[in-house]
Amino acid sequence: MSHNFAHARKSILERIAAQCLLSGRNPASVRLLAASKRTDAAGVINAIAQGHLLFGENRAQSLRDKYAAVHPKHPQAEWHFIGHLQKNKIKYVAGKISMLHSLDSPNLATALHERIIRHDHPPLNVLVQVKLGDEESKTGVPPAQLEAMYASIQELSGLHLRGLMCIPPLYGSRDEWFAQMRDLQHEGKKQGYHLEELSMGMSADIESAVQYGSTIVRVGSALFLS
Repeated sequence: MSHNFAHARKSILERIAAQCLLSGRNPASVRLLAASKRTDAAGVINAIAQGHLLFGENRAQSLRDKYAAVHPKHPQAEWHFIGHLQKNKIKYVAGKISMLHSLDSPNLATALHERIIRHDHPPLNVLVQVKLGDEESKTGVPPAQLEAMYASIQELSGLHLRGLMCIPPLYGSRDEWFAQMRDLQHEGKKQGYHLEELSMGMSADIESAVQYGSTIVRVGSALFLS
């Protein structure tokens, strides 16, 4: 397994670097997040042994359990939460993650802020999840409501707005969706908001995501099941 992870990671990093070269970007400007939902704590520890330090979880309890098993021995690992977060599950992730990719409502923002302040956690870096298209199964903030969302986050000292995230619809062109995300990022920056991060792209569409400015690509099964 260790050889497989190392080989898969090297292959993905090479794809990122090649696209950065084509796009005139520094490969260091794109981080590879290992989405670890398909592996256990031992798999994460193995990945750390191969030099990988950035992990993302989709389920709050899974993050709590893996963090408890991994963090005491490997505090250098960085954890992000990338799935839909319910307010009653905040307690499982607050204080453990350095970034939330999936902030999708003002109510969740307020609840996170209150937990962070109450427990004296450091401010949490957050990305607003953008709802592109009209798939009912996808959560997120519609583009027309983004500026109001940014403004509400700015009022909360427990949160630091850092950028945007998307899970593109299954229909349409990836290039078009990612180009829309890039445009929304530029628009928000012009309005004065700190939107340096773009979390978009998985193993099948890394090149397109990097071309349109992704700074974090989220790859799971290609790393852990290869």
